[in-house]
Amino acid sequence: LRTHTVPSASNGGLFSAWGCAEERAASWRSTESARDGALLLDPYAGLLTAAEGSGREEEASGAGEAGEDAAEAASYLVATRFIDDAILEAVAQLADGTEEIRQVVLLTDGYDTRPYRMAWPRPMVVFDVSPAAPYTACHQRLLEAGARPAGGLMVRHVSADLASGEDWRDEGWGEKLQRLGYQGDRPSLWVLQGLSHLSPSGLKAILGHLQGLLMAGCRVIGELPLEAMAPHSPAAAADPSGALVALSSLFASHGLLAEVHPIPSVAARYAENFPTARRLTDNLGGSERAETRSTVLVSAAQQRMSDAQVELLAEEMRIAETWGDEEGFEDLP
Repeated sequence: LRTHTVPSASNGGLFSAWGCAEERAASWRSTESARDGALLLDPYAGLLTAAEGSGREEEASGAGEAGEDAAEAASYLVATRFIDDAILEAVAQLADGTEEIRQVVLLTDGYDTRPYRMAWPRPMVVFDVSPAAPYTACHQRLLEAGARPAGGLMVRHVSADLASGEDWRDEGWGEKLQRLGYQGDRPSLWVLQGLSHLSPSGLKAILGHLQGLLMAGCRVIGELPLEAMAPHSPAAAADPSGALVALSSLFASHGLLAEVHPIPSVAARYAENFPTARRLTDNLGGSERAETRSTVLVSAAQQRMSDAQVELLAEEMRIAETWGDEEGFEDLP
């Protein structure tokens, strides 16, 4: 198992605080995988449905079967399938018409099994940026079960030191990412999911990293909680559609041209072929309203050059100026 971790300070009681949400999502993937006509297949999710000593595995296995739980589970599964499809579509293409994407950055809850369960088209590096405690617990179970990343895939963990109430405001993980080999002047794809505790300040910090690290023309896709938009859109609680406008504006302020994908609309596209998507559209009564879900899907393309691209361009200009000066001296009598 080719997994590399940058050492970091202990996260203390973080795992117990985050474990419930992580396990619940894993239980939904596990339950869906066992159904006929499953929207997605995750053969490893069942390994992750109970933290050590929590006793929640049986409780979680029945989640998402009725009422609001059913809508929440189906929404999560539709979002996960949408992101899976978007990842495979993006990495199958040439990022700028000439160069393949060879690095993917996952900002996750530590329980993301995509490096193991998806059919990646080529060897590449996947950076999993997540809290250390849940990531370690998750991947220990995967290792014990004999799970291996897809052929040619290298997984590198970047520990985000998330203290209680601080979520993604930690500024250190961007530097760790680069120390482990991420290159801001090479094509990449960034994926965000499982950030259920994301605060407005945390979202702004993530976008700040994207602004400096994501190469022009490359994309970020993910599922974000609408509550992370609250201070950016004071009316968001009463009118969630206003939060979507604020989200697009916030992304634009960091050089990202964003497109919002309401989950009911995405579910409708899958409904013809997948029972889970049909259950979601039935539960929502065909509604297209964004406020029927507490999260939203977003995809965005970077319009600005990354810091590494700016540095490379500056260096090329210095070299060109030096050559120009030397040629000028040669022409003197």
